[in-house]
Amino acid sequence: MTKTIKITILFATSLIVLFTVWFLFHSKRLTIYPVGELPNSIIFAYGDIADGGASTANWAQNDSSLALSLIVRSGIAYPYAGMGIDLISDTKKMSGEFIDFSLFDSLSITLRTRHMKQVQVKLITNDPKLTRVEDPMSARYLLQVIPSERSYQEVRVPVSGFLVPEWWFERNGFTAPDQLKYLERGIKIDISSGSGTMLGIPDEIEIKSIHFFGENHFVNRIVFTMGLVFTVLFLGFLWIDRSRTFAVKKIEIKLRKEQAIKKYTKLPVESHQEKEANRIIDYINAHYQETTLSLEDACREVGLNRNKFSEGLKKSVGMTFSSYVNEVRLKEACRLLVETDLQVVEIALNVGFGNVSHFNKVFKQAHQKTPLEYRRAHV
Repeated sequence: MTKTIKITILFATSLIVLFTVWFLFHSKRLTIYPVGELPNSIIFAYGDIADGGASTANWAQNDSSLALSLIVRSGIAYPYAGMGIDLISDTKKMSGEFIDFSLFDSLSITLRTRHMKQVQVKLITNDPKLTRVEDPMSARYLLQVIPSERSYQEVRVPVSGFLVPEWWFERNGFTAPDQLKYLERGIKIDISSGSGTMLGIPDEIEIKSIHFFGENHFVNRIVFTMGLVFTVLFLGFLWIDRSRTFAVKKIEIKLRKEQAIKKYTKLPVESHQEKEANRIIDYINAHYQETTLSLEDACREVGLNRNKFSEGLKKSVGMTFSSYVNEVRLKEACRLLVETDLQVVEIALNVGFGNVSHFNKVFKQAHQKTPLEYRRAHV
């Protein structure tokens, strides 16, 4: 295994590990309901009776959901009823312990309603300059209106989309609204009837789950930085390795060129007769295994007439065409008999004899043994 392959495998493994870490830890979740990370949360229902209205609400919990039964009645300008989930006890609030809503990107609520088409969701935070335990309305109310239907649906609301309503500024005597939210000082979640709720008609909000979701930006930054570092190192290694390989290859090419020039083929100095004889012999040596090889074919391929061909072969090897062809064929047959386990028939066909009987006859005339006898004597 080359060094490049090892580095590539190490790089791929590092990316897989980083991806696994990112996949497992890139996001975070805080479960409000069903009871999750905040088991001491306090749920309560409320109406507008304290403000002079007549709206009422009651909550109940079954195996899979949290149900708020309410009746919104006329009596004040903006009647309401709802349910709150107190996430932090008064003792912890006074000691400065809060839920940091700013760590999360969105709030997910899975709910359904009987009649109403809108539900108000509020994130309630502690205003360090204003909030008092004895006055719940002095806490900051961050409002978002979400749609609702008769069947369960999950609604995700960006935490950044929650805004302080105008009535809260009026209620707490602000002459000019500010943009402060104090998301890092969360204390409560509130879910109440939305605008357009039918007056005097019993309605219900049924909640299946409430979760906060957010990206773990620290993990994301670490994984991204390490991935970038690993990638830069890997690409740097590839560049260095490629440059080194290119340099070595360039040197090797230069050496091979010098060696090749030293081995160039010198121009042959031979007569025309020698050239013709060599052409004849080369052709026979290359085509002896063809059973259809004939003197006429050889003459045509070499470009000589029959007489000149036969004369040139005779002068070169002292043999006729058929004798030389048989000589070459028998030589190769002897090698195959000794070095392989091919049958005699296969050998005869491979070396150019179309008839095994003729092969046996010619072989015995040349070696005084049959092919099988020759094999036994030499193996």
